Amino acid sequence: MALDASSGARWGLESNTVYTGEGLTTESHQLVAAAMDADIQTAEDVPIYRIQTVSALTGIPSRRLRTWEDEYRLLSPARTKGGHRLYSTRDVRLIRQIKHLVEDEGLSLQAIKAWLEAKQSELAPQTGTNPRR
Repeated sequence: MALDASSGARWGLESNTVYTGEGLTTESHQLVAAAMDADIQTAEDVPIYRIQTVSALTGIPSRRLRTWEDEYRLLSPARTKGGHRLYSTRDVRLIRQIKHLVEDEGLSLQAIKAWLEAKQSELAPQTGTNPRR
């Protein structure tokens, strides 16, 4: 699956279908199914949830999610052509983890950011991935 950085769109694995997140169509369902067949890790990275949906799933207000992204750089959701945020299953899992660390463990957002950066730098040499931000 390829990501077009200029538009935030993703190209389908089996066709030239572009998923822009403007709604779940048959083509976007095919994209998710193809990603799941190809690789579970890839399926977790398909951005399909709008911010309101993520807010309902996690109990975190949309405003707070935007703050975590804009001010603290804890999140980096994909964007549609119109600029709307789209979150993946992996993003939702991270948001739940951040919520737990803040509410249950009492960590500050700065401490969480440092922990995430350390965790990403540990993974980067092993997997060859770059940190998100």
